[in-house]
Amino acid sequence: MLKNATKITHRRFLRKVRRDGLKQGIIESVETVGRNFILPAILSDLIIYKNIQTYDVNDLNTVPELVHQIDNYDVSYEPTHDLPFVVLLSGGYLTPDQGIIFDEDFALINAMLRPQKNAESVLMNRLSRMAIINPSLFRSLLNNSLFDRKDIKHLEIAAPLFPYYINYYHWLVKTLPKVRYVQDFEDETNWDVPFLLPRPAPSWMGETLKLLGVPDNKIIYSESDIYHVEKMVATSWVAHSSDDYNWLKKKMLDTVHNVRQSPTNILISRRDAIDRHITNRSEVVEMLSKYGFEEVVLSDIPVEECIQMFNHADIIVGAHGAGFADVVFAEDASVIELYGSRYTNTYNNISQRLGLDYTRIQCEPVYGDLMVDTDKLEAIIKDKMNKLTSRT
Repeated sequence: MLKNATKITHRRFLRKVRRDGLKQGIIESVETVGRNFILPAILSDLIIYKNIQTYDVNDLNTVPELVHQIDNYDVSYEPTHDLPFVVLLSGGYLTPDQGIIFDEDFALINAMLRPQKNAESVLMNRLSRMAIINPSLFRSLLNNSLFDRKDIKHLEIAAPLFPYYINYYHWLVKTLPKVRYVQDFEDETNWDVPFLLPRPAPSWMGETLKLLGVPDNKIIYSESDIYHVEKMVATSWVAHSSDDYNWLKKKMLDTVHNVRQSPTNILISRRDAIDRHITNRSEVVEMLSKYGFEEVVLSDIPVEECIQMFNHADIIVGAHGAGFADVVFAEDASVIELYGSRYTNTYNNISQRLGLDYTRIQCEPVYGDLMVDTDKLEAIIKDKMNKLTSRT
């Protein structure tokens, strides 16, 4: 097992270097080791012994000037889930590179990051990233001297839009619904609240905000390690309900133009990714081509075209990854997810909440990649095609 893990790590590192360069590959590898194995225990002790102050959900009512809950929100899929909310902090600090929110006394508001059961692990991850990538900023936090930093930029009002990871899934599904929460807050208060984006901000962040109708003058691209915001409009975690997904679908499809002829059956390629490549890709592509499938590299396609393509698709096949995020725009499609040694039910949950037909196929793991049983996949494809035919 250790030998396999070493091979997976080595393969991932080489691919990262080929894609992003040697320097970035080394930085991200060191960050991963520190974040996962070294720093969490140290940071946990610092929090326990109050070197780093935090607020959880139970403390939150002592912090904000105003709490606004989102009305008319459907949580019927999970009745125990709290309604999402927005809080107004009368002053606070933000670190865009790590997505951390502080109050005026530099206590971390981890209640903004995730539901309480996950908040601590997310906080450890973000603090670890700060300690490795920006040790000077981390020392300022420990010394309670962030306010002395000369690189602080000041904003009168802003709502941070900071995803857990800078990837398309975490942005689209876990962050963009916060725009809805802030807009609900704006309707209640008649305020005009701009959004502060993380650093770096890939082009698809601006593209998706534009499709949601957010004007350029309400988007602030981070230019500093730390910001002070006089009126900070901070949202809770995203609730992952069909309400959020249908809101995204309606708002964005309403602004998408008919940009190109889309294939009705698509295979999501991961040739541009670090892992979960299909080792027998040529066989899979050849087999699927008999059924009218087109292989697509989503990173090469503008967001607007991706949304239209998923909305028009009948069958979507691919290995687990961020590329599946656009299934939120699918309409009555069949989703076939390929996975190897590890399975997460992310896209199964999304498919269920949107009424999509979902199938998962376990594949043979090959050092972080996967080999697809083409006979098994073809049998499932035939079944889906037959059902499509009988429906028309």
